[in-house]
Amino acid sequence: MNAYTSAPRWSRVLLAAAMVAAPTVAGAQATAPGAKIGLQDAIGIALKQSVLVKQSENAVASSATGVSEAKNAFLPTLSLNTSSARSVGRSGTSSVGSSSSQSLNTGLSSSFTVFNGLRNVNELRAAKLDVNANTSELTRARQTAVYTVASNYLTLATAEGQLAVQKENLASQEAQ
Repeated sequence: MNAYTSAPRWSRVLLAAAMVAAPTVAGAQATAPGAKIGLQDAIGIALKQSVLVKQSENAVASSATGVSEAKNAFLPTLSLNTSSARSVGRSGTSSVGSSSSQSLNTGLSSSFTVFNGLRNVNELRAAKLDVNANTSELTRARQTAVYTVASNYLTLATAEGQLAVQKENLASQEAQ
């Protein structure tokens, strides 16, 4: 088992730990002065504002467009052409007569690729794999954002707890 196959399991473990720790940390945070957001709110903000997450979302959307383009390569093409012309001039050497003519030409053409060495098939396969890769990158970017926020949040809660203990120790020492 490598890091890629175990990534979904670790993401579930991380999210479960964040869910379990949220009430404990939120309770500790509620007593801290100036505390305004909880762990879930912090995670939500991080997921919305993370540049890496936004870039990954854009990459997924872009690669999905690539799949649509690759699918369209299997469809026939249809072209409609029109052209018009008008010519005015003298006929012959006499200065008496002049002539004018107008023409309108239209054309319709269609083409369909019967076989091109499986190029279209391979391009579609590559586009789908690109979507899968970008989706995995998006999942990883979200996991990184959640992990960073949860880690920093727990570090802050621990530091606040240690500060409270140190304040109690100082008060005890002053009382002695």
